[in-house]
Amino acid sequence: MNDILTWRRLRRLSLFDLEVFVLLSQKMNSNKVAESLDVLPSKVSRTLSGLRDTFNDPLFVRRQRGFEPTPLAMRLYPRADALLEMAKEMPHELMQPEAANSNARIRISTPTALSQGLLKHLRTLAEARGEKLDIAVVTGGTEPVAPNDSNQVDMAIYYGFEPWKHVESRLICYNNNPMVVAVKDHPIWQRKAELHLAMLDFPFVVNELPSFNEGRDPMEDYANAMGRTLEIEARVSSLPDLVAILQEGRAYSIIGGRGSQEYLEAHGNIVAVTMPALLRRKLHSLFSGNSTNLGVYLHCNKPSLCPGWLVEALTQFVKRNYEG
Repeated sequence: MNDILTWRRLRRLSLFDLEVFVLLSQKMNSNKVAESLDVLPSKVSRTLSGLRDTFNDPLFVRRQRGFEPTPLAMRLYPRADALLEMAKEMPHELMQPEAANSNARIRISTPTALSQGLLKHLRTLAEARGEKLDIAVVTGGTEPVAPNDSNQVDMAIYYGFEPWKHVESRLICYNNNPMVVAVKDHPIWQRKAELHLAMLDFPFVVNELPSFNEGRDPMEDYANAMGRTLEIEARVSSLPDLVAILQEGRAYSIIGGRGSQEYLEAHGNIVAVTMPALLRRKLHSLFSGNSTNLGVYLHCNKPSLCPGWLVEALTQFVKRNYEG
């Protein structure tokens, strides 16, 4: 498809189309998307059909308990989510044009596990310092981008077995304590002694889109290495969505960070258990060798929009989540 034809097709997209695409990427269930948008499921189906025609790709393949995104859908999701977030900010700018124009706008991308409480923390610090900042915290997969790409984030906190190549990042700390989470009466807890094997027998909820693994969760590669296929229950990009799926009682997930653990345990009878050491070592060996730990990194896409106090605030927030 040539560039002109591609652009003509993209111009047909509406904000509603973007919203349906983003919600399908997060919920992987058309009925739940329809419920979120307060529309009939048939409207979601028609919109998805139009999106498939526009991108000349299935985008979401139907499975037994929902959808599974195609590789193209996973690549498009971060951009579509960013565009939708920008559109959602427009009413605020219309209502308060002078205030919006006087503030420095900073868009920060963070893993789902670190999103809880981050925006409130940064806004409180900014107000205490008398700083005029328009801060937006978004979750989901991120990737290194050119400094002049206005559709992407200004700062990114991300997981990686090594930092992004060709861009400058700083290591904040290591994520050495990932946790397995599921409802209290989930049958997975009956097999704690062999949890690294039991985790392959139950549906899994992906709550990140790690750029270091081409959009796949490391658990999918772990299952493949063990000669198994991991059943994906859903792919979510927010803690409330993760809670909702876990409370259905079928699936489990993996999270990291004290803030996300406290959030999950405060919303329903959800239990968090440290990931087995055997599994951690296996995951590390699949990517970068037995001695490599999963790091938490900070990248400033636009250094001029990364004041020192904000970098330090993000650094301390992450360390409190992972180091105590």
